[in-house]
Amino acid sequence: MIWKIIKLKLRYNHKRSIVFIFMAVLACSLGLGYAMLSTQLSIEGTSKFHEANWDVHFENIQVKNGSITPTSPATITNPTTVTFNVKLENPNDFYEFTVDVVNSGTINAMVGGINILPVLTSAQQEYLDYKVTYKNNKEIELKQQLDAGTAETIKVHFSYKENVDTSLYPTEDQDIPITVNIEYVQKEDDATEVSPFKKCTYQGTLTQGSEFIEGPYTYHYKQEYQKIADVAQWANIETDGWGVRITDATSTAPITEEPCTFINDKPIVSMSRMFHGAQTTSVDFSKFNTRYVTNMSEMFSRAENITQFDLSSFDTSNVTNMDGMFFRVKAQTIDVTSFDTSKVIYMSSMFHSVEVDTLDLSSFDTSQVTQMGTMFSYSNIPVVDVSSFDTSNVTTMTSMFSESGITTVIFSDKFKTTSVTNMDLMFSNTPINGTLDLSSFDMTNISYYNYIFLNCTATTVYVRSSVEQNKLNNSSGKPSGMSIVIKS
Repeated sequence: MIWKIIKLKLRYNHKRSIVFIFMAVLACSLGLGYAMLSTQLSIEGTSKFHEANWDVHFENIQVKNGSITPTSPATITNPTTVTFNVKLENPNDFYEFTVDVVNSGTINAMVGGINILPVLTSAQQEYLDYKVTYKNNKEIELKQQLDAGTAETIKVHFSYKENVDTSLYPTEDQDIPITVNIEYVQKEDDATEVSPFKKCTYQGTLTQGSEFIEGPYTYHYKQEYQKIADVAQWANIETDGWGVRITDATSTAPITEEPCTFINDKPIVSMSRMFHGAQTTSVDFSKFNTRYVTNMSEMFSRAENITQFDLSSFDTSNVTNMDGMFFRVKAQTIDVTSFDTSKVIYMSSMFHSVEVDTLDLSSFDTSQVTQMGTMFSYSNIPVVDVSSFDTSNVTTMTSMFSESGITTVIFSDKFKTTSVTNMDLMFSNTPINGTLDLSSFDMTNISYYNYIFLNCTATTVYVRSSVEQNKLNNSSGKPSGMSIVIKS
């Protein structure tokens, strides 16, 4: 199950109020021939019932007496979704409810994974209490059973603590996303195959920076691999999980081992620079469980010997950062058609310098993306179709297609630029054939568009109005043979 508090806003007296906007979604699936059956209650999930004998769902919400009146009460909006919206304004305000998770199928289930993303900061823990337990306050633990025909009652409680020094309360609005993941899988005795999760064990006391090595991978607790001031290093993160990196990037041997999904019940949350500079020629990605990963920035950057990327098994539903993910990859194919990018915010340099002949981006949901600078620069993709892109929140498109071998870019009305402020060098040194249709572009708020067409070979650029026509005609480095025409 994934319980997600999307937003909290906090006040004491003249400060902010606490607003919880909550949604829980139950996604059920029946695995065939590979792994144990599983059920996931997940934010923005989907419900797929492939077989009648696997059915885990929500029933029977009961709100505790004394709970503050919610803006929108906890409601099962369909058998797999619970939502509510509640505001806590004063210390001692609380909201608590129970909901039954019912196994109406014929297959026994059990808890297969637990994690909380992120943990509250020490300051937040001073005034905010948030718990998800069984009704009897017993902790939810791995391998606890939910047999066919039975139910468990789960309690959700959160409150504004009383008797707290008022100086500890926040003084302004805060966004605090909290996700509690409880994964139900088929009970081990009933499964014919292995668990879809690889659970590993670290022997020792977990502290930030604890290192665990297994197979070809090195893991660090509450750290991820980053490049800081031109030095590659492990850097601290707040999320209560692990980062992972290939141990020996110089090895050319194929990698067939799957990485851990959990280590001591803490999930792998960052694959930042996991294969950066790796010399291996192939990686078997089919067994990767990436369900809890939020950071895939530079995951494959400069892994120039891997010739194919079949990432159809990747679950990217929680990923927010894909900056430089395929930077300078020389693979013949990159299959990202199964990617769920609905939470991704950063896509800068994602396909920088790639050399594939085709790239299908039709499934991309870019509605949350804010950064697309250098996304395709220096790439040799002949045709880039971004007609599916919703760019309403993008603020930076600097050098997005520059210095590339792109001859055709396909836009649509969804490609909005109302939030963009910087388009410097966007199409510079790009060999566009013939026309370039930018009629969806609104350049009213764009302050920087220097050298946007420097050495671009497009002969005609279509725009929506005289605002864009005047700006582009006066842009630095505009080729003298390029016509800027208002599209009729």
